[in-house]
Amino acid sequence: MEKYKALVKGAERDMMALMSKARGGKTQEERHKQFDYWVKRGEIRKAVNHLVTTESGVLLMPDDVDAKSGKLVSEVLEEKHPDPTTPEVKDLPKFEEVPELPGIHISAEVIARTAKKLSGSGGPSGVQGLDLKRWLLGYKGASENLRQAMGVLANWLANDKVPWARYRALMSGRLVAIHKNPGVRPVGIGDAIRRFIAKCILEVTKGEAVLACGSDQLCAGLQNGCESGIHAMHKLFEEMRLEEFWGFLLIDARNAFNEGN
Repeated sequence: MEKYKALVKGAERDMMALMSKARGGKTQEERHKQFDYWVKRGEIRKAVNHLVTTESGVLLMPDDVDAKSGKLVSEVLEEKHPDPTTPEVKDLPKFEEVPELPGIHISAEVIARTAKKLSGSGGPSGVQGLDLKRWLLGYKGASENLRQAMGVLANWLANDKVPWARYRALMSGRLVAIHKNPGVRPVGIGDAIRRFIAKCILEVTKGEAVLACGSDQLCAGLQNGCESGIHAMHKLFEEMRLEEFWGFLLIDARNAFNEGN
């Protein structure tokens, strides 16, 4: 029993050391102030994550050195994002028939309902999700005018052929580097306005997408699709569990051997 206690205490010491490093040496009072700040802003998830933070997920600066490759983080990000290339026309798929694109209407009610769900960090513009939410809902007449303008923008993007330059500006993102321990994980943060418009379009079209895709696409028919996927994998497992190529037979043999000993 004493050996187990020593093992547990050693694990606790290692974890506390990792958490202390991830928190950047902040005192308990400083962490409490940061927790209080995020709670008052309504970012409950970020506040809780701050209290239980581990070393994974630490942001890296461009001048930091990647321990895995020995290169600067900025150089690693450049390698992970090569220059874009323009596809050739011959490489694009051809279709004999193209279905007509039905128009959608994003009303002021959809704008207001979707705004309540906004969250997340700011993209290139620096506007965070909670800031945009407050602008859309918290200033009476000014917010109503902003909701109408956002509705016009969303309907234009969803129904018309928009010049590529305007799409490019809206789709730009803020690139950040996350410590993968070891390595660098690039994460692109889209602009809050673009995320909001996407949520509005999904709010209007998700019902038809679920009906059209059924269980073929789990991302579109999530409620029924997941259950269907589970049943399909269970059936496949029962059919193939004795096939040596699939590896299930070896697993069963190992289990039988362990039970026998």
